[in-house]
Amino acid sequence: MENKQKHLEFIQGVINRMAGNLFFLKGWAVTLMAGLFALSAKDSNPKYAFIAYFPVIIFWILDGYFLSQERLFRDLYNDVSKLKEKDINFSMNTEKYKASSKNTWISSLFSKTLLLFYLSLILSMTLIKFLIVDNNGKKPAYYQHNEASCKVHKNLPFKGINFSRHYKRNYRSKQKY
Repeated sequence: MENKQKHLEFIQGVINRMAGNLFFLKGWAVTLMAGLFALSAKDSNPKYAFIAYFPVIIFWILDGYFLSQERLFRDLYNDVSKLKEKDINFSMNTEKYKASSKNTWISSLFSKTLLLFYLSLILSMTLIKFLIVDNNGKKPAYYQHNEASCKVHKNLPFKGINFSRHYKRNYRSKQKY
C-alpha cells in the first residue's frame, strides 16, 4: 500500500503544479491587460489597447495546454488508484490517455471555464477600448481636459503648467468669492 500511496502523491504533485500554473496565467493575463489599458488611457495611444489582445490570446493558448496536461495526469491518477500494490511501477507516462478527446489541447482550449474567462476578458477589453479611445485615436470629448474646460486654470499664477485636478480643487477652495 505504501508504493501506491507514494505514486499517487507524485501524480497529485504534478496535478497541483498544473492547477497553479492555470491560476498564475489567469492572474498575469488580467494584470497585463489592465496595465496596457492604463498606458493606453494615459498616453491616448490606441495601439496599446490593440497590443493587449496579443498577450491575452497567448495566455489562453498556454492555459489550454496546461489544462490538457492536468487532465492527462488526472486520468493517470484514476488508473493508478485502481491498480493493485504489486502492479505499481511509478510510471508517469500519459501517452495512452492522449487518445481521449477530452484530453486534447484543442478540447481544453475551448473548455467551458477557459472560454468563459477569456471571452469575457476579451469582451471587456473591447468595451473598455471603445470607452477610452474613439475611432480616430483620440479620447472622447467627455474624457478630454483642456484650458477652456477649466475656469480656475486661467486664474492660476503659472498659466503654462497643467496642474492636476486635485490641486485645482484645493486652489479653488482657498480663493475668496
